[in-house]
Amino acid sequence: DEGMEEDDTEQKEYVGAVCRYKVADMIRILKDCLDKPAVCIRALKELESRIEAQLATPSEGRTLFDVVTKGDKAATKVDLVSALFEQTEDKTADEDGVKDSRDPQEIIEEFVMMIDLLIVRQPAFAKKAMGLLSLLLGIPNSNVNLACEAKMLEYLDAGDTYSDLVVEVIRRNLVPRMQSKKTDPIERELLISSLLRLSEHSAVIESMRSMTNEICAWLKEEHPSVALLGVVANATADAKIAHDLFEQTEDKTADEDGVKDSRDPQEIIEEFVMMIDLLIVRQPAFAKKAMGLLSLLLGIPNSNVNLACEAKMLEYLDAGDTYSDLVVEVIRRNLVPRMQSKKTDPIERELLISSLLRLSEHSAVIESMRSMTNEICAWLKEEHPSVALLGVVANATADAKIAHD
Repeated sequence: DEGMEEDDTEQKEYVGAVCRYKVADMIRILKDCLDKPAVCIRALKELESRIEAQLATPSEGRTLFDVVTKGDKAATKVDLVSALFEQTEDKTADEDGVKDSRDPQEIIEEFVMMIDLLIVRQPAFAKKAMGLLSLLLGIPNSNVNLACEAKMLEYLDAGDTYSDLVVEVIRRNLVPRMQSKKTDPIERELLISSLLRLSEHSAVIESMRSMTNEICAWLKEEHPSVALLGVVANATADAKIAHDLFEQTEDKTADEDGVKDSRDPQEIIEEFVMMIDLLIVRQPAFAKKAMGLLSLLLGIPNSNVNLACEAKMLEYLDAGDTYSDLVVEVIRRNLVPRMQSKKTDPIERELLISSLLRLSEHSAVIESMRSMTNEICAWLKEEHPSVALLGVVANATADAKIAHD
């Protein structure tokens, strides 16, 4: 009896809201756009409204594909186990009255290909078409969101013309939907996950330099998801974004009630460093990015934010190999290269050297400098090395192996 009850539960039909716009039908609309450019605007608006209707419907109520079952072709079957679609037999037929019963992945692949063709062949409508891909990032059924995300990632590497389109729809479409209170929590998390992967690309990070208000809001969320913390880590690895987040000016971001955060800057900095600490400890996958943020801020003296970050890095050097190894890695891959770069502002360089002087008093940092003899030699050859730089060299050459090399 228990087995029968379980089977009855599995076969129970979905009785909520249903949206029956098929991907195969949307493909036909896209083909019309290619064949008849004059209908593009109307057709793309129709596609946009169809996708928005799907977004407003729960996953199990979305009918995106035809599935031909054996036996009674008029029967309706709902499969809530193997997919998140209501799969029906009595929905829209194609031009010849025949259902498109191909595998959903094959149909999705053709759909994405048609959008690709439209973007390439009809540049005047490329922004609208790219917007469709962005909208679909919120629909997980049959992984249509991942197929659209993969195509957007391709465009990011396809030259400025296409990467600029991706960046624009992220700023004008994806991020506003993330921020909107009307967006379903499941859709929001899907959008954040896509933005996490898209924000690995330098073009997206550069575009986020104008989004410090949004990044601040994400940092203030009470229970940010792992993916959202990853987006913040990707963004704040950019020196300009990190600087803008901490530069103390008169026109700083207001909170939800339109009231400025008037706390003492030291209190705000302390909270920020604490949040980075929590991210490093609780989300090891993003620990390196978060530690890199502390390293970047060593070059920003405003309200002594550099000293607060340096103090936290010194704490990590004494917190065991896992954390000290992270500090050592960001020193080698981030701090020292910025010291060496000709693009680095002289004041910032001196701040970095001063921090390295104090960090290099730790044995783990000195050991890592055994592979940096070229850099140490270059520092020794500088015409007017600062006292701090000479101190770094002295700390390093106190190690027998470095002195020998």
